[in-house]
Amino acid sequence: MIRVRYRGDIGRLHQGLYDKYKKMNARYETGTFGTLAGTVGIRPNSRVATAYEFRQMVAEARRTGSRSHIPEVNEAVAEVDGILSKYFDEMMELGIPWDKQTRALKAASRRNDAAEVKRLEAEIEKIKKGLTAKRGTYLPRMWRKDKIRENYEKFVMKIQTSGKLTRKEAERIARNLRDSKPFIDANDTQLTGAASGFHKRELDFIADDEFSEFLENDVLTLLTTYSRTMAPDLEIYRKYGSINMESENIFTGEVGPIGIVKQNFKARIDAASGEDAVKLIKERDAVIEDLTAMRDLLRGTYMMPVDPDRFVSKAIRVAKNYAAITLLTGAMAAGPDIGRVVTANGLKKSMGSLFDALMNNNVWKAGLAQNREIGESFEFWLSNRAAQISDLGDTFGIHNRFESAVSGLASANFILNGMSLWNDFAKTATGIVTSTKILSDVEALITGNATAKQIERLAKSGIDRPAAESIYKMKNKWQRTDSNIIANSVEWDNLVAKDVFDAALSKEINTIVVTPGLGEKPLFMSNEYISLLTQFKSFAMSSHQRVLIPAIQDADRNTLTQLALMTAIGSAIAYIRNEQLGGKEMTLDELLFEGVARSGWTGWFIDADNALHTLSGGSLSVQRAIGQGNFVTDRQRASGVLGPAAGQAMSIANVAGDILSGNTNAKEVQSLLPFGNIAHIQMLTDALSESE
Repeated sequence: MIRVRYRGDIGRLHQGLYDKYKKMNARYETGTFGTLAGTVGIRPNSRVATAYEFRQMVAEARRTGSRSHIPEVNEAVAEVDGILSKYFDEMMELGIPWDKQTRALKAASRRNDAAEVKRLEAEIEKIKKGLTAKRGTYLPRMWRKDKIRENYEKFVMKIQTSGKLTRKEAERIARNLRDSKPFIDANDTQLTGAASGFHKRELDFIADDEFSEFLENDVLTLLTTYSRTMAPDLEIYRKYGSINMESENIFTGEVGPIGIVKQNFKARIDAASGEDAVKLIKERDAVIEDLTAMRDLLRGTYMMPVDPDRFVSKAIRVAKNYAAITLLTGAMAAGPDIGRVVTANGLKKSMGSLFDALMNNNVWKAGLAQNREIGESFEFWLSNRAAQISDLGDTFGIHNRFESAVSGLASANFILNGMSLWNDFAKTATGIVTSTKILSDVEALITGNATAKQIERLAKSGIDRPAAESIYKMKNKWQRTDSNIIANSVEWDNLVAKDVFDAALSKEINTIVVTPGLGEKPLFMSNEYISLLTQFKSFAMSSHQRVLIPAIQDADRNTLTQLALMTAIGSAIAYIRNEQLGGKEMTLDELLFEGVARSGWTGWFIDADNALHTLSGGSLSVQRAIGQGNFVTDRQRASGVLGPAAGQAMSIANVAGDILSGNTNAKEVQSLLPFGNIAHIQMLTDALSESE
């Protein structure tokens, strides 16, 4: 539900800020080129700000509560206010900021301590008033650690002056801010483990506008990080009544899941002895480890280094971004997605749905709107799927402009190579097809015409009969055509039905257009060092769970058609790339093998075989046994052992040596430059080279 309820907020903010900036440029008559120039950081003219400066003006207007002389800035502030108000209202409704006081209040009530109850009630009321008083000008506070380090003495002096503190007190605060983690551990009982946005702002004497040179002032960065930290904690707290999932559920009084595990094992361990007790302790610890991993994966803090701002962590993030910028070929590689989309509801029905949507713009727009209601089809703005496939991590620890610039290049790469555009198209098309499938199945179930297959599909999507009845009651809100049914769930007044349908649709979209999820790769791959070695492997892990296993379990005609289409498209891509790179003519066997390898339906088996082939120098692998597989270079071996970034580092060393010896290969140099490996850009540069 995190994706469904909150991801759309940031997608809409991205689009909204761009639209406001574009509107401002239109008023100043800078034209489309001026808007694009401003977006990449070049001022259209002396009067017009860049997009980054525009976002800073929005942040300043929000912090100060003043109206800007630029109307588009004020419109953007109103949009920011809408997002922050949503989180504020949910936070206040759940009572997270005073969780610690509420728990103490319950304990005091149980022991009939009237004085303590009265004191805690007053403290809770004070917290509520304090939060409400600053609601209109609140903006998340993110300290720029690079700026603090560059001007540390000035920072200490400003704190000392603003807070009227001693030098020692000011230095303590400055050190804490400079060295603080960008997240709070779930087991931090002092702060209840919740995102810092839930707590009454510390250091109230600091006026953000006076410290702006030490703060992140890009409203987009601030709200993206804010949403990433707040959304998981809101949902965990809503479900379990605590952030750590161990404390008593604040709403029901029940012990959290981790607490239940500890209680259950305690009785068994106490009754056991010797080796049996040791085994039970290990079993308990393993279960707790899995539960805490699930929680921390949701929060984005699993295996997060103690100091994500240290040099090594920065270098790893930059290396992974560089690998994505220079190695990914683009949307062509995602072509096999088509095989999944056109068979999502059976080949005939899916093709009918897609034809209707592509020929009728209103149907496509309605499908796009439905997808965006559940946080999907914002790939152009957020590049979620492309980033997950590339194993690019969360924003924690990015506190300097260089890293932000490299991350921005990676996002630009996903747009230039077509991946973001393709993902938007594929997810929107899939949303239309699967919305029709789900609602048709619901209608069949309620009218008594459902097949066993339809009932099974609904159950897999989390829709039982009561939920189906609730969804069916919203049928007057559905938008029907001859071939499609668009849910239009934003108009539904039954919020339970809406939540169930939205979750089912989101699950289907991300299963069909395989999007790596949190629990689909081994936990050790979340380690920052190992993640560098296993970059680009998340897709194979996810595909194994979402494509291969279901195909084995349900190998019907539609599944076989899907796999055949994916393989055929993979073969076509292999042929095109081989022709582009000037390879030798491929045999039918080679095309078939490459088609299977590129299709993605083999899950991690092909990746494992590729690794075996690479590490053995091409002498030991399944592909070798069937007469396939290419010669393995030193660079490929380095990449197989140490990860793609290491392979690129070796290529850089080789190119540097070639330059020194005067034997430079232009294509090798191009492959190391940002966007240099994008298939259509390579085609363009090859065409230009041949014309000279």
